[in-house]
Amino acid sequence: MKILCATDFSPSAADAGRLACGLARRLGDSVELVHVIDAARLGYVEFPVDSPLIDRAFREGGTDGLRRSAAELRASGVTVEQTLLDGWVAEAIAEHAEKIDARLIVTGTHARRGASRLLLGSVAERILLNADRPVLLVREGKTGLTEWLDGKRPLRVVVGVDRSAASVAAVRWARQLRNIGPCEVTFVHVYWPVEECVRLGLKPMPDAAAADKEVLSVLTRELRPLMADLLEADDVSFRVEPAWGRPAEALVGMAQSRTADLLILGTHQKHALQRLWLGSTVHPTLRAATMPVLCVPATPADEAGLNSTPRVARVLAATDLSTIGNRAVAYAYALTRHGGTVTLCHVHDGPMTPAEEASLTTQLQALVPADGNVVTRIAILTGSRPAEALTHEANRLGVDAICLGSHGRTGVQKVALGSVAQTVLQHAKRPVFIVPAQ
Repeated sequence: MKILCATDFSPSAADAGRLACGLARRLGDSVELVHVIDAARLGYVEFPVDSPLIDRAFREGGTDGLRRSAAELRASGVTVEQTLLDGWVAEAIAEHAEKIDARLIVTGTHARRGASRLLLGSVAERILLNADRPVLLVREGKTGLTEWLDGKRPLRVVVGVDRSAASVAAVRWARQLRNIGPCEVTFVHVYWPVEECVRLGLKPMPDAAAADKEVLSVLTRELRPLMADLLEADDVSFRVEPAWGRPAEALVGMAQSRTADLLILGTHQKHALQRLWLGSTVHPTLRAATMPVLCVPATPADEAGLNSTPRVARVLAATDLSTIGNRAVAYAYALTRHGGTVTLCHVHDGPMTPAEEASLTTQLQALVPADGNVVTRIAILTGSRPAEALTHEANRLGVDAICLGSHGRTGVQKVALGSVAQTVLQHAKRPVFIVPAQ
């Protein structure tokens, strides 16, 4: 395969070229060195001479620069091709990478700051937005990756993870780097405590600096499967960290504290207004990072891996102890009949006396089938919003599915009374099995 290295002949581009060759040597790849005659420069700069002369000057300069740079890189023993392109830089590079099916795009970044960054943006970031494959952004003078490729020491890597397919892609690249050479990998998930407390229906901790143990437990349970095989190694660790400021700054701070040589992020490839409205942790991280950053987009295979055929082993069965609610419980046991756990859940409106709680427990236990090998857990919740309480409980337990009955209200009755089943269906982040009234 090929590694595409984009160059503007700057010092950071020279570092990117050397790193691209080092990676190619380890992977058995070749390097294609690409320079783009920037349409933006030709289109917006007024020249006192004929544009054909300027165009020829740019082409001659680009060709000479490519020839010199490629000759220097070939000294490393790697096959280096050179290509001169026309057009808008980011789009041209992304399109050419797709054309040659490059394994990776490597480019230098000038780490422009302040007003110039806001006005001009970053070519490297625009490449990232347009590319459909991994992009390695190289900081000038950062030698950790080069020392690793030369066999001088292990690579210190920090990988940002969440519950998305993009993190599947990031973890996949961490595995690939470990196959190339020794790596000390730290997987990091940064979360905002208030958001997680709302998701799980917990009261925020009074101490803003403390991480809630239940939040940590849930997030660890949800995320560990992404890298479970890697965590068996002594040089791989997993951290879940609260952040009361911007997640990007917390992630970069963690990477700096680990003296990371490389930060790996999965990307969702947001564009234009989508990027503006939905926001992104990746782009603020790129602007704050002081080390090279590898941005890896999720592929259809990563999406498929995240959504591979699941086993429904843990089901939350919600019942209001009505006939239809209890029918839903039976379906929950049918889903887990080959072994699993059913949480029988009832939401009580308001405080309970011990006698009331004992009575509800007895009624729920009466719904447990006499046969089968399914484990039953009883959960009696309190609250005036059953759908919210059920959704929070499902999030805390990490169940595979929710099963509940629907009374089938329609029209004005539905508007006036609402529908627990419909609200759970709208807000739950897992499959919901709804048993209709007969």
